Amino acid sequence: MIYTPQKGETILSEVKVSSDLAAEPVSLAALKLHLKVANTADDDLITNLGIAARESLEQYSGLSFGIKTLVAYYETYGQNVTLPYGPLDSITSVVTKDADNTATTLTADSDYYLKGSEYPVFWFN
Repeated sequence: MIYTPQKGETILSEVKVSSDLAAEPVSLAALKLHLKVANTADDDLITNLGIAARESLEQYSGLSFGIKTLVAYYETYGQNVTLPYGPLDSITSVVTKDADNTATTLTADSDYYLKGSEYPVFWFN
């Protein structure tokens, strides 16, 4: 069965992290203290498990636990578009593509407007 979006329906197809957190919210030292690990043999493993846990919690909660740059791709979009992973610090650009794959960069407060920052939504003119 092939799904056909309804007119005005927004479908998020992919979110890519183009730059991740500069530092993890839970340090290696805090993780090791919690796990009662004193040696350094498994530091890489513990660090990677901490990152995986943070990423899973971000995906589950829809929140970002620090400043990062995301690129969101939508198959279709309606008048209102909810952005993934709040809170929002800033929008670098909004680009639409037409049926011929021609890109158009939209202008804030003219072509689209932002509402809220915790769970941000923008809407088109």
